[in-house]
Parts: sequence; structure tokens; C-alpha cells
Amino acid sequence: MTGAISSARASDVLVRVDGLVKTFGNTRAVRGASFGIASGEIHALCGHNGAGKSTVVKMLSGQESPDEGSIVIDGLVLDLHSRQAAQRSGVALVDQELSVVPALTVAENLMLGDLQTRWINRRRRSTERFRTLLNSVGLDHVRLDQPLSELGIGERQLVEIARALGQDARLVILDEPTATLSDIESEYVYAAVRKVAATGRAILFVSHRLGEVLDLCDKVTVMRDGQVVATSDAVELDVDALILQMLGEAPRQLDKRESGGRPGSVVASVSALSVPERFQNVTLSLEAGRAYALAGQLGAGASD
Repeated sequence: MTGAISSARASDVLVRVDGLVKTFGNTRAVRGASFGIASGEIHALCGHNGAGKSTVVKMLSGQESPDEGSIVIDGLVLDLHSRQAAQRSGVALVDQELSVVPALTVAENLMLGDLQTRWINRRRRSTERFRTLLNSVGLDHVRLDQPLSELGIGERQLVEIARALGQDARLVILDEPTATLSDIESEYVYAAVRKVAATGRAILFVSHRLGEVLDLCDKVTVMRDGQVVATSDAVELDVDALILQMLGEAPRQLDKRESGGRPGSVVASVSALSVPERFQNVTLSLEAGRAYALAGQLGAGASD
């Protein structure tokens, strides 16, 4: 459906991207991208690296201006020339790069960038709302007066998502929101996103996790080489079909190559490694010709 608006009925479309074009020097990053997001819809934007997704997100969030095309929200053609202009027009963005400030408290981070109310007396009036936002993303154990520096990376990401959900936005853009989260933390995000969509807002969800895209989203728009190549109902796709749309061809099976070492030979080993208060008695060995994963929940010690 190249260049086609989402199949949602025209009367239901809350956000419409129509013919967006963006060029950087000699590179045309986006070539006439068009799709629509209905009220209450969770809409995925997928594509391989360099497909144009990030540029579309930047234009929707006011970080870049399109060379051609239009962005329409609730029937109004918008000039989103800055992040502030986008927020005033009802666009909230959770970027893949964290913008929270570790030196501030959780409540102070929730206040950052909020254009709705003044700072004076804001804390007392906002305590109940902030508490509700934190609970909605599974942070009921986090205090509002707690320094953000005491939270792990996953919890900080959830604070950022809570802040965006608290904005009176008609379009909420989530750009790789679960990239740093555990499965349990991701489930809190999914639940919060579904609640926001149920209020009638439009959600644009960008993720490389194709399984979560198909489980969470209602529709999927795929970009390739700067163009929209398909917009489909998520229930009509599986991961293989989605990969085919993203790549334009089925991925080929790579030939198995011989490893540099003799198969089965130990090339590195760790024995009873411990660091006080971080991890204890770690023992493992790595054999030639094998790929190893070191996994665990955030704070389990894998990063250490």
C-alpha cells in the first residue's frame, strides 16, 4: 500500500501523515510517507535501520521540519517547528534516549517539560496525579521524593514513559520504549499503553521487537528505503511476513563457517569470581565455535 493512508475509516483517523519528504544533503531519508492512525489505535512503525522511521518520528515530534507533505491531527494541519510546538499541538514523545535528570527527584522529573501548569504550588496539586502515573507503569514502590539516581535504568525509562503519559496528548509516540526493560517491566508498559489508547488517544509505537509489535499493536506500517511499503492489520501478519515486508525478500540462510579454534576447546574461563555486594561465585567456560548469552533481570549482576 505504498503512499496509502491506513485502512481505518476516514472519520476515525485522528492523526494523518500525508506525503512527508525529508532530504539531508544528497540523501532523501523519507520519500512521500503517508499513513493514518485512528483514535484509540496502537499503530506500529517498523523497518530496518535506515528505513526512515526515526526521521518520521522527528518530524512528528517537531525536531525536524518536512520538506514536503503535511501532518494533520484532529483535522488541523500543523506546523511542528519545535518540540514545544509539537507538545502544544498534542504530541508527546518518549525517545529512545533518556531525557530524565538523575540529580532531581522523581516528582521533579515528572514536572520537566510540562507546559500545562505553572511551577508555583504545582507540587501539592500534582502529587495525586504523579502517584497515579507511577502506579500505572508499575512503579508503585517508588517514592515521589526519591532521587532518580537511586533507580535502575529500567525504572528510569518507566518514569520517562509515565511523564509522557501524563501530558494531555492526542498522539503519544513511543520510540523503542522497552529496549532496556526486562519482560516484567515491559508488561507494565504494555498495560499503560493499552490504558492510554482506551481513552481515545493515538499511539505510534516504534520497536525492533517484532513479537511485541504483533502482540500489542492494532496496525503495522512498514518503511523500507525511506518509503512506506505496507500498512496492515497486525492480526494478518506473523513475524516472517513482517520481516519479508521490511527486507523486500526472504532472509537467506547463512552458510556455517568453521570457527577459528578447534570445536570444543576452551578459549576462556572464569572460576569463582566474586565482587562484594555485586555478584558471587560466578564460574563459566567459553568454548570455541559457540555463541554465549549472559542474561538476567536488571540489577541481577549481568552488567557487572
